Amino acid sequence: MAVAATPVPGLTVETGAGYAFIDGAPFRLQEPLESTSVTPPAGLDRIDLVAAVLDSGGVVVVQGVESASPSAPAVPAGHLALAYLYLRPGMTSIKNLDDATNGYIIDQRVFV
Repeated sequence: MAVAATPVPGLTVETGAGYAFIDGAPFRLQEPLESTSVTPPAGLDRIDLVAAVLDSGGVVVVQGVESASPSAPAVPAGHLALAYLYLRPGMTSIKNLDDATNGYIIDQRVFV
């Protein structure tokens, strides 16, 4: 369930299909899912969380708080952190790697 930039750069990301355990329960994402469009921060950097959700069987983006030193939002119960999105004011896309201008993905998957 890797989170990656979409093929056409934009303000969405795609989560690949895969399996995981969330709170000890099996979770399966049958096909890749594209996120809803992420709103860039207005004035300061922000970190959002991309997480799999046990109850819905889907993936959500949990918005963080803008800050001069942003921190990631807490992972809600029943969710599994897949990636963080480091977002910057004025960004036009989310990339797989930091290009010092746009948002980028920080993988949070844990393998056992």
